[in-house]
Amino acid sequence: MPTDLRERRQALQRYCRELPNTGTTFLGIDFIDRDVRQLPIALKVVEESGDTGDSERVLKALPAKRYPHGVAEMRVDFDRPGHYALVVEFGDHPELADDRLRIPLTVGIERWHVPWLAIAAAISIGLFFSMIAFFVLHFRRGETVTS
Repeated sequence: MPTDLRERRQALQRYCRELPNTGTTFLGIDFIDRDVRQLPIALKVVEESGDTGDSERVLKALPAKRYPHGVAEMRVDFDRPGHYALVVEFGDHPELADDRLRIPLTVGIERWHVPWLAIAAAISIGLFFSMIAFFVLHFRRGETVTS
């Protein structure tokens, strides 16, 4: 496969909440409920700071409008790795927590701990079965010697 085609396929990968790289990203959200499609919906992407998830910097904001076909799309340029959120606000004046949906996103942050967890789990399972085999063989030998 030519290199440019491979790079293009990688650039068009679908991700859910963990984006591997910074740069231009196309976000899409589907509104399945037909009643929601009749409401004006505002979208914004914010960069979060701190452990509390406080919003700091707005990367992109779309004003409230209706999405009769149930699909909203936006293009966002993530300029640095970090924690972000896609905030969806339902209605003209969202006042309640139920009127807002916050979807967390991580951009350009490696999940190095996941492979280590898998390795640790595999080693633990191997040790567990080795111990069982040791005890089974040990007690079997003990039974044959005493009988």
